[in-house]
Amino acid sequence: MQFIPQSSQPNTVSSLSAAQAAPSAPGLPDAFRAGGPLSLTSTVNGRHPLESRIKEWDATQMQLQTEIRRRMHGLADPLKREMDLAMVSKSSVRPGLNNSNVHLDILNNKDYSIDWEDIYSDSNKFDTIHTTMESQGRI
Repeated sequence: MQFIPQSSQPNTVSSLSAAQAAPSAPGLPDAFRAGGPLSLTSTVNGRHPLESRIKEWDATQMQLQTEIRRRMHGLADPLKREMDLAMVSKSSVRPGLNNSNVHLDILNNKDYSIDWEDIYSDSNKFDTIHTTMESQGRI
């Protein structure tokens, strides 16, 4: 079981790993085929070592909770939870209401936390019932 995500911070820097090598000169990176000039400092510098761990935090915590549930309750509990998450995430949005999925928040144990999206939601998402039904019916 892993509590903290592993770091994907590069330990070494190679001039060949940043871009594809040119066919005529295998030791030199080909800037045109790579989509433009790319410096090594832009690929390595400016990234904190914890940045990769923070990006993978939610996935690691979800794997940890699934493993704990499997060990405590057996295989049926994590499978039921995955099916519930799949059904709730595929549910349709009701017209005229906020697009936040309360059921998904409850299953992910985020119903008591306030995130950025809870406060600063997109104001264009609040359509009237008529415009939503017209867009769904392609009228």
